[in-house]
Amino acid sequence: QVTWIPAIASLATHCPHFRADKASAAMARTWQRPILGLGLCLAGALASLSCARWGFLFAATPLPPPSAAPKALSVSAANFEPVSLAHAATPKGSNAMLVGALLTVTLVLGAASRARGGRRQGSVTRHATLPHLTEADFEEIRFEGWSGNIKDLPFPFYPGTQGVSWNTPYYRAPRGPARMSLSIVKDPKATFRVRDFYKAPSAGLKAADVKQVSSYTWQGAEYVQGATFSTYQRPKNGWYLEKEKGDKLPAQNTEGYLEYRKKIESLSEVAPKQGVSMDKDFVADRSALAVLLDYVNETFSKTMWNKQQEKAAIDLVKISKVPGSKGLYLERAFDMKNVTAEYVKYRGAWKKSEVSHGGNFFPALYRVCAKEEKPEKFMSITGIWQQAGSRAGKMDPKFRFVEYSLGGMDFLVRTRAHLNTTEGKSVELRHRNHRYKQNATIFEMYTSMILGGTDVTALCFHRSGKIDKMLELTLDGLVEKQPAIVDAAERRFGRLTDLLSKVKEALADIAEGEEYVLQWQNGPLLLGKYEMAPKKKEEEEEKETA
Repeated sequence: QVTWIPAIASLATHCPHFRADKASAAMARTWQRPILGLGLCLAGALASLSCARWGFLFAATPLPPPSAAPKALSVSAANFEPVSLAHAATPKGSNAMLVGALLTVTLVLGAASRARGGRRQGSVTRHATLPHLTEADFEEIRFEGWSGNIKDLPFPFYPGTQGVSWNTPYYRAPRGPARMSLSIVKDPKATFRVRDFYKAPSAGLKAADVKQVSSYTWQGAEYVQGATFSTYQRPKNGWYLEKEKGDKLPAQNTEGYLEYRKKIESLSEVAPKQGVSMDKDFVADRSALAVLLDYVNETFSKTMWNKQQEKAAIDLVKISKVPGSKGLYLERAFDMKNVTAEYVKYRGAWKKSEVSHGGNFFPALYRVCAKEEKPEKFMSITGIWQQAGSRAGKMDPKFRFVEYSLGGMDFLVRTRAHLNTTEGKSVELRHRNHRYKQNATIFEMYTSMILGGTDVTALCFHRSGKIDKMLELTLDGLVEKQPAIVDAAERRFGRLTDLLSKVKEALADIAEGEEYVLQWQNGPLLLGKYEMAPKKKEEEEEKETA
């Protein structure tokens, strides 16, 4: 580390982004502090031996009788005599030994703390300054006359840290926006903005008007009509849940992204098998209605701007014609994981293999809440017994179909289902980190429950996987807690139905087999064709030439 200091000191005069004064001083302290700590330990040991020696001598010298004159102190073997415990417990002997012990402990702890603090301060300062240098910074430094060698700088990682190597660059820029659209809509059939729906009339929806009509599940790749639900039980507070691995980005090329979308889209395949009338205005996923509700509520755009997605084209809902019916399919195309997956911010010196990559705790939560399931436990690498998640086996996804009327239009809605109560009420499981519990709003819970026909939402608050609190939320309980939520939800439902009525009007002449999409482009919502972008002539000529 001593060889790094000249290079860093030279670099400080040329790079405005680099705090070399603190970094070089911290690096110097990383080898000076252990020497200082060793010196303090030796001083403490000498002081302890000295105090203990004098205390032992005081204790080992017999007490003279009161009338006798005091004798000179001697430590020769001839004059040494064993003493009793009563003599050893003299005030002088016990005090001296106590002082020596306290002095030793104080010096040793101080030396250890000082040495440890120096190592920690040096590592944090080094990692907080050097990795922010980019190649552009180095080019600017060379242009201004710095003649140093980049190889003389300290390494940007600790040997043995997972995910980095000797070839790791000092700075790695965060990835750009992931692909979230099949193509960019350039010739929209209609354009919508939130302000267009401010004056839309409210649309009411009661829980009693939402009726379940069917259910199904997937057992592997096999479709099974009529799902069987386990019974809900309240898990114990203090249990630890296993965290799943973080999400992965889908393929970013056009062919790969289209294949990824086809694998997860199944609404048009399963809806005709439910044995109910398809003569509805909309056959939709609840998640598709939820994302459009977020848009008209002006929360979706704010979230995307906060995530720096203003330059991205994002497909929200894919729309197609229901064969032999007046209705339209609404299938959600937006997935929040494409915004957050594989996006790990720089964490300085604390980069470890255990750092979170955005996984969730749902499989483990389901196993501890399902009465018929037998949860398995395993010990984590930190010695904590955790409830197993997907390592104990994958769960079969289950769905319900409900129907209702909203804003003068008929809906057949598919929603995800998890468990049932002993009274037969539907239960949906959710979890939130205790530190982000403000994200679980009453508006979100109320609207998702009433649009999907859910009777109970079991909301788990956890602290990094440790169950902290379990709430069983019902619609009546949410209304009792905040009565104004009914009026607020009905006003947003009015905006949603106004948007959907304009979409239906714009696609009145849509043919079977045609597909459209509602695409977000930095605020406005564009209705355009859902198709692959035409290839450029240059690319086609290159392929023909090859």
